Amino acid sequence: MIWTDEQKKALVETYIQAYNRMDSVALLETLHPAVRFEHMIDQEVVLRLEGWEAFQQQFESTNALFKVHIQQLDVQQIQSDGLTANIQFYGKLKPTMEHPEPQELYLKGKAYYQFKDRKIIYIQDRQ
Repeated sequence: MIWTDEQKKALVETYIQAYNRMDSVALLETLHPAVRFEHMIDQEVVLRLEGWEAFQQQFESTNALFKVHIQQLDVQQIQSDGLTANIQFYGKLKPTMEHPEPQELYLKGKAYYQFKDRKIIYIQDRQ
């Protein structure tokens, strides 16, 4: 059965919606068990994760720091095995003793998603 570009885009959008809701169960449903994740800043990998468990632990640790975090993507190109998008991130950190006023983050970058077995197998975020 052929997997259409619209289905690939819909899977990534489902992943982003789960991310924005901080819903780890729904997020993991979009990911292949052998998922790999890389976060890059200035061409250097600063975070690398492999597998559901590592991804879930990182996601839940991140959720503990943020009151809200939202990604928006603008799909640029869909390939046979992947999708490339511009991404915008907004986050509001939870107040702490050190920073009683919530801090806000605004970031822009690119994201690349690769697919296997109708799931996301690889994600690379670049700032």
